[in-house]
Parts: sequence; structure tokens; C-alpha cells
Amino acid sequence: TTVTAGAGLVVRNNGALGTGPLTYNAASNLFSTNYGAPVTTITIPNTINLNSDLTLRGDNNLVLTGAINGIGAANRTLNISVNSAATVNIAGTINLSNDGTARTFIINENTFNHTSTVSGVFRNGSGAINHALQKGGAGTLVLSGDSRTAPNNDFIGLTTISSGIVRLP
Repeated sequence: TTVTAGAGLVVRNNGALGTGPLTYNAASNLFSTNYGAPVTTITIPNTINLNSDLTLRGDNNLVLTGAINGIGAANRTLNISVNSAATVNIAGTINLSNDGTARTFIINENTFNHTSTVSGVFRNGSGAINHALQKGGAGTLVLSGDSRTAPNNDFIGLTTISSGIVRLP
């Protein structure tokens, strides 16, 4: 599935997007919604390729188990702007960039008094440079993945906390 021209995707169940990769070529939204039904957990196993920025929105709990890849010659931003009662867990590997120039992968946890978790690991990606990770937004981001041990220990770039809280369990 390729998203272009700022279109958004709405998911309501685990199999909604099939098994292939999701490629975002323009700033877009991924909505997880229950349309008034009780809150459920939606797990998205697809690899997500970011050629542009992505905003996660919605009122369901969301688990991303596929890899998230920063692609192309620019910094990438993953915005988390969900209902304060929803949980977000990024369980797949985050490959910061595939570019040979140093890039920054930004995660903005934008929901006030909200906590999201990255239980996956951060990898440098396929670029030959040490990339950087930046956390922004008013919310809290918990980093629980073990990016320190092989084969997950190639991210040695700068980590910046520009706003909000980063919690290391």
C-alpha cells in the first residue's frame, strides 16, 4: 500500500492492511478507530516506509510490530496524537535512515499526560552515517527495547530530548 498526496488510512481491525509494506510518500495520518464500539487493540504487522512524516491518530490501542524505516534524503517525524486513553506500542525495529548523510528521526508524543512505548530497538538503518533520534511533544515516551546488545547495537548517534519526558525502565 502506497499513500501519496497527504491521504490517510483508517484501520479498524488487525488484518485491514494485508501483509505488504506501507509506504508513505507524503505527510499522512494513520487512524485507528472503533467508530463508537468498545476500544480494542489493533496490531499492524506491516513494515512502514517513511518517505515523509506520519501521524498516528485514533481512539483504539495501537501496536506496530513491523519495522519502521526512515527513507530518503530528509529527517523523518513520527507524530503520536491519539486519544489520551489509547495505548501506543512501537514493537518493531526503528531504522532511523537509509541515507548516507546524517539524518534525525523525530518522535513527537503530542498527547498531554499520555505515555507511548517503544519496545522495539533503534537501528542506524542502511545509511553509512550515525543518525540521530529526537523526542519532542508534551507526552512521555518509554524506551524499553534493548538497543545495546548485538545485533541491535549499531545506533550510537545522538539522542536529544527537546520536550516532554523520556523514561528508561
